[in-house]
Amino acid sequence: MTLTTIDPLLDDKLLRSIKATYRTLRLGLGWAAVGLPLTLWLVGLLRDVPLQGSMSAYYNTSMRDVFVGVLFGAGAGLLLYTGFKGKENRVLNLAGVFAIGVALFPTRADAGRITLHGTCAVSFFVCLAYVALFRATDTLVLVKDPKRVAKYKMMYRLLGVAMLVLPVIAATLVSAFEFGQTGGDSKVVFFVEFAAIWAFGAFWLVKSHEIRRTLKEQDASPAPDPAARALA
Repeated sequence: MTLTTIDPLLDDKLLRSIKATYRTLRLGLGWAAVGLPLTLWLVGLLRDVPLQGSMSAYYNTSMRDVFVGVLFGAGAGLLLYTGFKGKENRVLNLAGVFAIGVALFPTRADAGRITLHGTCAVSFFVCLAYVALFRATDTLVLVKDPKRVAKYKMMYRLLGVAMLVLPVIAATLVSAFEFGQTGGDSKVVFFVEFAAIWAFGAFWLVKSHEIRRTLKEQDASPAPDPAARALA
C-alpha cells in the first residue's frame, strides 16, 4: 500500500487560498453595506430619483435592482459564511434568510402598518446584534495583547448596540409616526437606516481586521495554534 505524500508547499498554498476566500467574503459583506445607502442616494440622484423617506422606499424607484441585488448578495454571503462556533453560524444563517426576506417582501405604501418587510429588516439586525454582542468575542481568546482585546470588545459592543437600537428607532418612526412613507417629506428614517447599515458594515470590517491580524501573529509564531488556522 502506497501512502501519498502531501507537498507542504501545496498544503500551505491551499491554506492561504482558504484564508483569502474567507477574508474576501468578510470584506465583501462590509463594503457592500457601506456602499448601499450611498449608492441608492447618489446614483439615485443621477437617475432623477430624489432622496427617499427610507431605504426601503427605493424599491419603488428605478434603483430597485440595486436595492434587491445587494440584499440578495448579503443574504447569500451570510448563508455561505461559516461562523466560528455553531451558535454564531446558525444565527448568521438566520440573518441571511431575513436579508433575502427584506428584498422579497417590499415596503408598502401604508408604511404605518407592521409588514413582513419591516419584520424581516428588524429581525435581520437583531441577529447581527446578537453576533456582535455575544459571539464576536469568541475569537478574542487567540489575541495575546490584553489592550487590543479590550479595544475589540468595546468596538463590538458599540456596534452591537447600534445594530439593535437604530433599527428599533426606525421601525418606531415608521409604525407609530408614519415617517419614511413613499413620497413623504421627512428623511429621518433614511438616515437612521443609513447609520444602522454602516454599523453592520463596520462590524464585518473590524472582524476581518481582527482575524487577519491574529492569523499574521500566529503565522509568525514558532508553534502556530491550530485553532487560529481554523479561523480563516
